[in-house]
Amino acid sequence: CAQTSAEEGLHAFIGPDDFQAGYLTAVAVAEKLNGRGNVVILRGPSGQGATQLRNAGIAKALGDYPGIREIRSEAGDWSGGRAMQAMQQLLGRNFSIDGIIAQNDEMALGALQELRLSGMAPVPTASIDGISAAVQAVQDGELLQTLRQDSAIQAQGALDLVMRNVIGPEYMPECAEWENGLLGQWEEGTGNRLIV
Repeated sequence: CAQTSAEEGLHAFIGPDDFQAGYLTAVAVAEKLNGRGNVVILRGPSGQGATQLRNAGIAKALGDYPGIREIRSEAGDWSGGRAMQAMQQLLGRNFSIDGIIAQNDEMALGALQELRLSGMAPVPTASIDGISAAVQAVQDGELLQTLRQDSAIQAQGALDLVMRNVIGPEYMPECAEWENGLLGQWEEGTGNRLIV
């Protein structure tokens, strides 16, 4: 989100809502499983803000779906290779896995690759970032969903706010996502809450 204050000058932040991303990713898997089943969570590095916020969002979603049971939460550290190792260990211990909630696309793709290598069918898997390989996996029906988090859009949105503050109301934003609402409402660059 971005915040502005006329009295104090421009104070802005544009970035992803990691809590909401975690929540929506978990909801997608829970809905696909009709609210019942065993899920594995693949998370980023402990201590990172994105990991913590995505964890909180996932926990909130799982609280809304009491029939979904978190059987393991594994640190994949944003790595497809680490996610493959975690899945290999879980499969070797005969865990019954109905779905995967991955905090980024690389881990989701690694987990799905390990399922393939183990001769298993893919399970409903959702992730975050919207990288091209994940988008293709969604189109191929292998990945349930990925949430787009585009740093270029976020950067251009931030520049638009700065330029509006420097140039004034005649400045027209460069980022097209103001028009479709992805960055929130432009409101002449003076709105007090803009959501990514």
